[in-house]
Amino acid sequence: MVEADLAELVDDDRGRRHAELLQDVVEHGRLAAAEKARQQGHWDQGRGFSGRHRTDGLLFGLPPDAIPADWTSFQAYINEMSASPALGVDDRSRAMAHRIMTGAGSSIPIPRWYQALTAHWLPPRFRQEFALPFGPSEQSRAQKAMHLLPRIYAKLPAPLRYVGPYREAQARLAHRSPGLLTQRSNRFWIGQPRMPFAPDTTNPADR
Repeated sequence: MVEADLAELVDDDRGRRHAELLQDVVEHGRLAAAEKARQQGHWDQGRGFSGRHRTDGLLFGLPPDAIPADWTSFQAYINEMSASPALGVDDRSRAMAHRIMTGAGSSIPIPRWYQALTAHWLPPRFRQEFALPFGPSEQSRAQKAMHLLPRIYAKLPAPLRYVGPYREAQARLAHRSPGLLTQRSNRFWIGQPRMPFAPDTTNPADR
């Protein structure tokens, strides 16, 4: 059922762009939960990979045979791409990353644990190319964040647990308009109450 809904969501270009943004904003939460489960020995790599990444592939319009068949194949692909010259960091992307990670131009400061967690998840090569600090203090912050975030996240009410673009996508699948809380969340995350390509709908609700 979920896969059918996602296939409908990415059926047009507007939906595909919406799905791509949705994928970006939820991935940090997924990674934190998965890392915590792996550390505690609850992560079933085979089952977790086949289900989650098949769904992710549909979000990007990828056919199932384009996705690595198992966890080992996926890790090999990631390692190969991380070492490949196809990916790299230049001066412009490095400067952009530092602006994002320090909250340049924003009145909202970026917490240090967020910076440390991002550096922790990067392959060492890219951590170095982006010139992100990752000494003992950053490693400690990252470990504490991975320990606390899943616990805090699980206790949050739905309007705070899910970012506005995700809630707007859910409303679209349910043929509803996003409610006031979703629009305020959107304004926080993307600077405006609705996605730029959102269709006009009726019957607003926010659950």
